[in-house]
Amino acid sequence: MDKRQKVSEHLQGPDAFGALQQKMVTLERGKMVKSRYWQGILFLALVLGLAFLFPAVSYAQTPIDQQSQQCVACHQSSGIDFSLPSGEKVKAFLDVKNFRNSLHSQLACQSCHQDKKAFPHEKFQAQNLREYRAAASQACQTCHNDGNNSWTSSVHGLARQKGNVQAAVCADCHDAHATAPPSVSRMATSNCRTCHEKVTDSYQDSVHGKAALQGNKKAATCASCHSEDAKVHTMVPTADLVSLTQKSNIPLLCARCHTKAQESYKSTLHGRAWRLGKHDEFPTCIDCHGSYGVQTAHGAESALKPEKLGETCARCHTGADANFASGWMGHEEPSPKHFQIVWVTEKMFFYLTTITLAGGLLIVELDLLRWWTDKRKGNRKQ
Repeated sequence: MDKRQKVSEHLQGPDAFGALQQKMVTLERGKMVKSRYWQGILFLALVLGLAFLFPAVSYAQTPIDQQSQQCVACHQSSGIDFSLPSGEKVKAFLDVKNFRNSLHSQLACQSCHQDKKAFPHEKFQAQNLREYRAAASQACQTCHNDGNNSWTSSVHGLARQKGNVQAAVCADCHDAHATAPPSVSRMATSNCRTCHEKVTDSYQDSVHGKAALQGNKKAATCASCHSEDAKVHTMVPTADLVSLTQKSNIPLLCARCHTKAQESYKSTLHGRAWRLGKHDEFPTCIDCHGSYGVQTAHGAESALKPEKLGETCARCHTGADANFASGWMGHEEPSPKHFQIVWVTEKMFFYLTTITLAGGLLIVELDLLRWWTDKRKGNRKQ
């Protein structure tokens, strides 16, 4: 019996139709698997293609105008510097990729560099780098008038008006060719450090600095404390009475984040003195916790650790030691679990005082009642 005959007999059997149907299902499944396989390959290729395509599209959306292209032709070459009379150098290299992704990408070069409309360029009028940056920052006023006005009344602007040429100007903090929405945490670790190295390093090691560098947007930064609205342009000098960092305002400043701690501080001896206006005589938050380098209360570097607490208290209480510091209750109110003896003593004196006053009032009232009763009896006899 040949193969064709066997197949013919098989197909004519009782299970012929079921076998044929199952065979067709198997074939269809195989086709679907192959189809999905090739669909997956095509999808992956599409994703990879878009990943390479989008940067090109991004640049195409921010074309450099024709006049500025002449500038870019020279300034996109690395190593271009201009020397100032002081010997300092001005870097003239333009990173085209950063510029196209910046907020200024739509501006023409001459919008800011109005003195560089011809080539060869005119020589710099500035004698040194500070003068150059101050002159370059003048161009910012054309578009950022509000920002310039707030900077003028800030700690940096006021210092500049008083003749401090080292005070920060626009070009010290903002890179005009790579301008992005400001990141306060980044500025605290880079821009502020340029002038305020010591305090910025201290801040970076603090509980606030570590949280900010880890991406916590709620962590306190330089602007959070030195500005009413947490903006760099509105920072005010610490000596100013309206400054949040002025000692008399420190508890109010810290309460913006640490409300519960401030409420408990106000109930302590130190806090009550602060509420009465004794700002210079009694400690506030920064006297115990520190300012720029503040640590967690029980951290390794904290000045409030039991072994360091005596030294901290001795700053105000001459001769204070660990024994003296052991009686300090901190911000917490006494309770059955925290300073139990103090809590019991406090309750005992409260009830004793209440009973004593109540008893005294009762005796006085009884004496007045007796006097009134006797007076009525005397009137009746008469």
